[in-house]
Amino acid sequence: MDAERAGKLYVKFVQRGEPVNNLIRDRCLAAFAKWTDDVADAVLLFATEMLPCIAGGNQNERFIETNTLLIATTATVSGAALTPIEAVYRLCMWNSWFRQRQLNLKAAPIQLPMAMEIYNEINDGGWDTDAGFLAFCAAVTEPHRKIYDIRKAFVDAGLPKLNVYATMHFLQQNVLPITRLNVGTAVDIYRMSLLAPPLTAFAGFDDWGPGNHGSIAENKLCHFLKHVLDAHPLGDKQKLPWVDETAVWWRELNIRLTGERAQAGLGVMLWNAVRAHFPATLSDHLLPANAPQVVAKVRAGGGWPQLLKDWLVAQYADAYAAYALNLSRAMTDIIVHVDETGSNVNMKGVNGGFFLGGRPEGAVLGLSTCFYAKPDVNLKTVNVDRQIWQVSPL
Repeated sequence: MDAERAGKLYVKFVQRGEPVNNLIRDRCLAAFAKWTDDVADAVLLFATEMLPCIAGGNQNERFIETNTLLIATTATVSGAALTPIEAVYRLCMWNSWFRQRQLNLKAAPIQLPMAMEIYNEINDGGWDTDAGFLAFCAAVTEPHRKIYDIRKAFVDAGLPKLNVYATMHFLQQNVLPITRLNVGTAVDIYRMSLLAPPLTAFAGFDDWGPGNHGSIAENKLCHFLKHVLDAHPLGDKQKLPWVDETAVWWRELNIRLTGERAQAGLGVMLWNAVRAHFPATLSDHLLPANAPQVVAKVRAGGGWPQLLKDWLVAQYADAYAAYALNLSRAMTDIIVHVDETGSNVNMKGVNGGFFLGGRPEGAVLGLSTCFYAKPDVNLKTVNVDRQIWQVSPL
């Protein structure tokens, strides 16, 4: 269809008797002109979009009436139901934002009242011209469906639904990968943008969070048991992959397990298995360098007896948690990233050989994990391939 044909169709539409002159000339055509610098192209695009409403005879009438009835039941302008032209105009705008070609919304995946609500907030907020909104719609499939889902995620989190557009704006404004934004990450990206914005100094985690456990207390306990004693409650599912890590923690926490206490607490069989790693004088404590051998043999022999484990927890678990928080106050290589599923947002930092990870827990950042990595692991590059932004310069 050439521009001349488009112009004729445009005139024919006006001649149908609808009150469209000012609306089409001053509003619809101007809206389509946003997408092109050429007025003839704008007319062509407009006429092409409106063709199903122009050249259909009785079918055209039914199309107009159907869509007008659907939209007018839920949307009003200044207290009056939408005119057919206003209804079609809104449908055209919806299609232009979300790259849809059909005008009829009857088969749309989003219920019409919700579609009109989304239309109104985009149009009234001026988000249709925002670079972040435009980039998101261009980068993902079915952007209208994704926006619907993300809005619901914000509402479910007790946050304003319009944060979906603010988060798009934040990512685009900071030249960050907008494709990381999805229903699983949106709320946490928004929270992280407030708690740890790009390239800002990070003062460290204020406290532990629940992580993948039921509570903060359980998370701290399970990490102590795993990384210090190789005794996570889940057993082999959370077996310490590098038992030499325990030597670092026994040294840093100054764990003082004497031969006397070990002999009394381990029982005859376990004590006989580890006796050679303790000092000859039983009142002396186990050296950190020998902790991995003791930990490994205790695990192989059935694990730490409950009373001795309880004593170690009472003496050193809080020290482990506090030590980790202190490490977080001097981290380097801090990034905000998605996990391997692409659906959750975490923070990663490094302090020497220690790896620290955390994530938003409501309105605060909670420390989720802290461990000493095997020397052949380059902590600086861990999760960089899933980075959203840097919190401090790498």
